[in-house]
Amino acid sequence: MDDVSRSVFVFGSPCTTNYGKLVFLPDGQLYGYRHENEHTWRMDGEELCLLNMQGQVSSRYHRTGNGWAGTVEGRRYPLYLNTLITTNTCETPGLPPVMVNTIPKAGTYYVEAALKAAGCPSHRLHLGGEDVVDDYRGLPDERVHIMPESVRLYCPLDLVTATLQGGHVVAHCDFQHVIDHVRSQGVVVLSVVRNLRDIMKSMFRFLLYMIPPEPDDFLGQFWREQEGDARVAAFLAVEHERGLEHVRQMARMMLADTSPQSIVLRYESLKQGDLQPHNIEKLQAINPEFTQRLSAAFVQTYGARTPTFSGKVRQQPDPWCDVFEAYFHKSGMADLNAQLGYA
Repeated sequence: MDDVSRSVFVFGSPCTTNYGKLVFLPDGQLYGYRHENEHTWRMDGEELCLLNMQGQVSSRYHRTGNGWAGTVEGRRYPLYLNTLITTNTCETPGLPPVMVNTIPKAGTYYVEAALKAAGCPSHRLHLGGEDVVDDYRGLPDERVHIMPESVRLYCPLDLVTATLQGGHVVAHCDFQHVIDHVRSQGVVVLSVVRNLRDIMKSMFRFLLYMIPPEPDDFLGQFWREQEGDARVAAFLAVEHERGLEHVRQMARMMLADTSPQSIVLRYESLKQGDLQPHNIEKLQAINPEFTQRLSAAFVQTYGARTPTFSGKVRQQPDPWCDVFEAYFHKSGMADLNAQLGYA
């Protein structure tokens, strides 16, 4: 039964529809969907019981193949709790769950590798936006980011993080209210920023050399077929809404995040193990030994193979040009970069 509190369930009835998604917290509370008839929960032997606001059993369930099936107490009215996602058991004594929230191409899987090396295992879940969950468990590293829709689920991110019992997930979340909900659960959010110029160049190279366009993506095919400045201009036109705008929104959110819990790591400092004094103070308050291990792990894992880096530095020409520079200023990226502390 230990997976009950590590799962997000879809609650509903075959007589009507889904009522909502919920998590059974270990303390007997519900997270997500709540109603006067579904207020708390408990186990009664092998049965899972939902309790109303008066503490009375309102429905009870028995385990089935993909969740739980039950009825309203004292009636035949059927109900179900279908499992949407179950997170892994991760033993990390003395360390709360962690969500790594990076601007895209700011070292997402480098930070994942460092956390694993420091003793905080990965759940192999990549969260995005408000409700996008890419479940990479069982998927080879080389398949990560190749047709992510094949492993994609839709579930509010804070419901997923509510199931975490140790370990970490990675994310590209640009909604402050989601970050606030995640922090309220006791999950540590590590934000990661990088020079936006390098992010744009990294995205350009990554899409050009590592991610082939899908057969029906004629715009993706089009910009890759161009040469020189024409390719850059086409890349910017096509990928602005697809990815670059997301970069801009994440930078804005991180700059506006004034929470005392905010921990913002700079990608460029990590390879030296430099977590920066203001972050070190917050991390040591969580776990001093882990802070030391994490600093050392960033040095150890820098340059290692990850799902998005082969481990080999390719000698490629710098793609930055006047077209990139013009977009950088016109889009407001230059101003955001300066606010992030980059020239």
